Amino acid sequence: MGRNKFSQQEISEIARLLKLKNASKRGRQKEIRHELRVDYEFNISDFNVQGKAFGPDELQEAIRRGAIVILDEATAYTDPENEAILQNSIAKLVAGKTLIVIAHRLSTVKDSDQIFVVNDGNVTAHGTHEELLVSCPLYKEMWNAHISVKDTVKEGE
Repeated sequence: MGRNKFSQQEISEIARLLKLKNASKRGRQKEIRHELRVDYEFNISDFNVQGKAFGPDELQEAIRRGAIVILDEATAYTDPENEAILQNSIAKLVAGKTLIVIAHRLSTVKDSDQIFVVNDGNVTAHGTHEELLVSCPLYKEMWNAHISVKDTVKEGE
């Protein structure tokens, strides 16, 4: 099984590639399937019946039927104690499904399989939390600011 979390920008790019794949000849279709697997860890077979065409409409259907779930700032207005409870509940609800999480609070995405850093509307880096702390100065800066605020709140209790 491939990744289980995708950004909205990735969904758009995957949809574009699926449309291109369905309009291409067999050789190019194989290349696009390979590109989807390598670049996005997106395996069409994870979401589709074998032998059936899979394009942007089927991608949207996978989202509609809950095989892919999108959460946009689901924990934005929760306090830290309730955020953990909410995250545990969400994890149980989406077990075995693809989950796309859009969040500013880094603790919400810290344990994700892949995190995509978006700056000025562009994906500037992606990786696990640990990888981004090493490879992405912006992510490291945001994480340090997040930790600093959490430490300040604990001291003020």
